[in-house]
Amino acid sequence: MNFLEIVPKKIETFAEEVKAIQKKYPSVTGINVPDILSLKHRSEEAAEVLLKEGIHTIPHFRSVDRTIDELCALLGRFIDLGLKEILLVAGDKPQQLNIKTYSVTPAMAVQRIKSVWPQLKVYCGLDQYRESFKKELDYCEIKKMAGCDGFFTQPFFDVELARIYLEQLGDTEIFVGHCPVTNENSKNYWKTKNNAIFPKNFELNMESNCELANQLIGLAKKFGQHTYMMPILAPIDPYLSGVST
Repeated sequence: MNFLEIVPKKIETFAEEVKAIQKKYPSVTGINVPDILSLKHRSEEAAEVLLKEGIHTIPHFRSVDRTIDELCALLGRFIDLGLKEILLVAGDKPQQLNIKTYSVTPAMAVQRIKSVWPQLKVYCGLDQYRESFKKELDYCEIKKMAGCDGFFTQPFFDVELARIYLEQLGDTEIFVGHCPVTNENSKNYWKTKNNAIFPKNFELNMESNCELANQLIGLAKKFGQHTYMMPILAPIDPYLSGVST
């Protein structure tokens, strides 16, 4: 599977926008919708629009935003719409002091969700830049023991680093991420905000980014795994034209 991570420009036309993308780029087999606090439309609202149109959708949910009971109540409504998969992330604490958060970890939430809906696939995040390699694999193991079905990685900018994780997690379903980075501001964002690692020969142009994406797609296929594309600021057409071959 090759998913596209996208947020709605306008919620009223989101489903039509996605349908047009999938018609033009048939290799986009589904949509995953990130949950971003600063946006007007949260993941659940955007995902509801897509699910009602029968579009294969994986919404993101932040475990710190709700009690487990509240999360399960929300999921129940989405399952009635045909929801099959979700991505559960911890979520950063909001900067606004008036927004309440909860001490709910992804592992805690996964365990409850899978006890209620064992058929629902629950993915969690894998952040290869978070801490040490061993600590991240240990954290993955905790989530797997709780019932997690697989992981969505942070975007990779180095094929060899992706290969190491795929080798270590060969018994787990993985979505390998890629995000085009075509200017220094974007590169500095990933380095400072997410501690991302870039090879010394990384080139800031769309052609090189598309080549990297295709290498990651090929690598994921070799391991029987999946990919997702995350064109946060990059124009979608030039990007998908280069990777959807």
